[in-house]
Amino acid sequence: MATSSGKLHRDVLARARGIASTRGCAAELELVGKHPKVVITRAGALVAKVPFAGSPKDADQTIKMLSRDIRRVLEAA
Repeated sequence: MATSSGKLHRDVLARARGIASTRGCAAELELVGKHPKVVITRAGALVAKVPFAGSPKDADQTIKMLSRDIRRVLEAA
């Protein structure tokens, strides 16, 4: 479980990269603006930006919901 926002971001990125790599994509974090986003690319082209919001206290739930959102976006792409 994440204990800080930095740890939450690392956990989110690790999960996003794992999901994206199974579909031939790459994932990075964009920490600009009000909410951070997971940026998913395939062969250098933008596939999607998936925003997420959560706190380190609810890290497991945040990661679970974000994983679901990323899978939906990649299935639609």
